[in-house]
Amino acid sequence: PLQVLEGSQVFTLQLFIGGTSGSFLLDTGASTTMITSAVAQQLGLKGEPISNEGLDYAVAGDDCPNMNAILHHLPPLVINQVRVEELQGLEFSTTVIPEELFGVLGMDFLRNFDIIINPKNRQLQLLNPSELSAESFENAIPLHSRLGVMLAAVTINGKGPFTFLLDTGADTIFISEQLANQLQLDPLNRQEIQVQGFCGLEDAERAHLEQVSIQGYHQNNLEAVILSSPVLDILQVDGIIGQSFFNQYQQYWRFSSPS
Repeated sequence: PLQVLEGSQVFTLQLFIGGTSGSFLLDTGASTTMITSAVAQQLGLKGEPISNEGLDYAVAGDDCPNMNAILHHLPPLVINQVRVEELQGLEFSTTVIPEELFGVLGMDFLRNFDIIINPKNRQLQLLNPSELSAESFENAIPLHSRLGVMLAAVTINGKGPFTFLLDTGADTIFISEQLANQLQLDPLNRQEIQVQGFCGLEDAERAHLEQVSIQGYHQNNLEAVILSSPVLDILQVDGIIGQSFFNQYQQYWRFSSPS
């Protein structure tokens, strides 16, 4: 079962870590699982500090000028009958993770499976990795891996394709300032806002997109947040697709094949 994080469209799930049960954010936008400092202390973990230079490649979507991180060897993570061992987890001193969560479940865990996410029934299935059947191949959306996360081609307002990070841990759609200008989004229809980022509040603008398409799947009149974030440059992407798009569909994700 999945739960909706209060005040958002993202999902959390319960799992056991070191014999203790807690909620983790389901996050395909994070290459590495993360835990809070409180959980690290509760489990008695003693990790090793890592340099800031390595963090750009550890976590997608997050970049802080004074980010301090500790890399831990995690005890087994267990969901129902599923058990994953020998994972590493990051603890950040500056991260804003909702206090009710133990952490973030990233791609280092999820890529071990085929996963089915059913937003309507709020269910997650973890399946053995499988090959895509020939009859399904034509309608499947090709994914590309970069720095441990998944990217896909996206068309916005009939223009593109553009490269987007696919992020179940993001509430909405984020686009770069460059893409907003390329799409010629009217500055008069933008609204200045602040969004909760990985290291606190970030200045941004809210806009609306007429249509967002991934292959044959289209959603109209979606909100987008125009963001100047270093992670977009690090990943060389034009934006991030979040739950405002994904929650309209049941999704079957395959990570085992390069295509």
